[in-house]
Amino acid sequence: MNFLFVLILISALGLNQATWTDCPGLNVPGPDSVNSKLLLPVLRITFQDVHNELRSRVTAFMLGIGINLPLDPPFDDLCNVITFTNGTQASCPTISSVQYEIQLDLGIEYNPMSQTRLRVEMFDADVLAGCAEMLIDPFVKLTNE
Repeated sequence: MNFLFVLILISALGLNQATWTDCPGLNVPGPDSVNSKLLLPVLRITFQDVHNELRSRVTAFMLGIGINLPLDPPFDDLCNVITFTNGTQASCPTISSVQYEIQLDLGIEYNPMSQTRLRVEMFDADVLAGCAEMLIDPFVKLTNE
């Protein structure tokens, strides 16, 4: 009974940690690094090809079921929010072998009791250009670092 109380208390406090990785099984660039402030990640990514557009698609996976989550402008078109790592505004087409930063506002709600997996995909037309996944662990606190 005490264990159940502690589990409920931990969930009520919203103790969560986000871990970012490449998308498993896909042969596309993943993030070089991610600076995650809650659900406002800044992804550093190096594209290997030139991309004329970078449309975003975010999918949440809960119990193995994927649900597409639309992003509001300007985050639906990542060409609007892409910068060079020194902070200056970049644009599309991207330059290959240059590291970029992409800041997203994932502004979504999720159940802190479940391990939620989010996938952020970047498309140039219909071709996948980059991908990153975030796993939210329900027992470790998200930080603003």
